[in-house]
Amino acid sequence: MGLFYHFLRKFQGIFWVLFLSLFIPKTIIFCYYKQPMTSESSAPLCEKAEKSLALAKILFSDEEWIAIEPNVWVAKSRLSVKKREPKKWNKEMSQIRILTKRGYMAVFLPERLEQGETDNNCADLVLDGEIMEMKTISGTRTTLGGKFRLGYKQGASLLRNCTATKKHSVFIRLLSDLHIGSVRAKIAGELKERFDDGTFICYFETTGELHSWTYDELRAIIGTQKNHPILHKQDRVRQMRLQRRLIKWRSPRTKVYRRH
Repeated sequence: MGLFYHFLRKFQGIFWVLFLSLFIPKTIIFCYYKQPMTSESSAPLCEKAEKSLALAKILFSDEEWIAIEPNVWVAKSRLSVKKREPKKWNKEMSQIRILTKRGYMAVFLPERLEQGETDNNCADLVLDGEIMEMKTISGTRTTLGGKFRLGYKQGASLLRNCTATKKHSVFIRLLSDLHIGSVRAKIAGELKERFDDGTFICYFETTGELHSWTYDELRAIIGTQKNHPILHKQDRVRQMRLQRRLIKWRSPRTKVYRRH
């Protein structure tokens, strides 16, 4: 008898599904049993999905949007990339899954070429209601800065004639072993003469860490460094050395006569 109760307790979930299948459609049971989700956890996901799809429809009103996997929608016209350029498609999917596995909602936008251009010069997708361009980088800080500038430009290009939002962001998958402080300082420097709102998201492949900062937070780093007492002292030393050089250069030169 004890063995029978142990068997029932171990497989009670399956028995409940079989029992309820007599009264409820099987598709509902499968979804509930496979992915149980409370109303509290599902509400934010639906809100982010609706927000992302709404912005995508504003940008491309004639496009059709298809859900291809959890948390990922794709413009129907972009699905041609899957057959035409499978390597590119797999790369994009591996990039976006880093974010969607953490709860982000992504909507891939159609590829759009400007006149005279051969590559897509607009942002890749809408992520949680924000325009987002994705890049994968393996190189130095110089490469990082160049790719960020390109991604920033692509996001701004897409929103050139859009009044719904002016916020655009960049996501970088970093394969190089660069320190988080070095990466943050580099992007802060790139934002010095750029004033749009947005977010910089970086996935560090070597550590498996995902970090994000708003553009305003990164710009604040530059302001903090300018007011840093040690850097102030270094600037004063440089100014004193420069003044000494100028004084020495401006002073009248005296001729030196050698005895023969």
